[in-house]
Amino acid sequence: MRRGELPSEELGGGVLILLAGALLVTPGLITDGVGFLLLVPFVRRALLRYLTSRWRSRMTFQSFSSSANTFRTGHQHPSEKDVIDAEVIDVKVVDADVLDPKDD
Repeated sequence: MRRGELPSEELGGGVLILLAGALLVTPGLITDGVGFLLLVPFVRRALLRYLTSRWRSRMTFQSFSSSANTFRTGHQHPSEKDVIDAEVIDVKVVDADVLDPKDD
């Protein structure tokens, strides 16, 4: 966290250990096997790498910076070349019949 990054690997490992505990408590040979596999650090790291690569490819991020008045959207990590500087204009839609009533 000192580097400004979230401890995603540690949190993911904790979630997988919690899932392993739940699977070990659940009766069944297959759930026990998967639960024990999730307790092995190598299996946990490999599963985390797989899951994060799948999630990153499907995630879209959006961020807004008020100091620079920029809005970012895209896939994976933003770069300065992906930023489009734009201005939002509110438009009020008026019914056409109000402006030009037709004679019946």
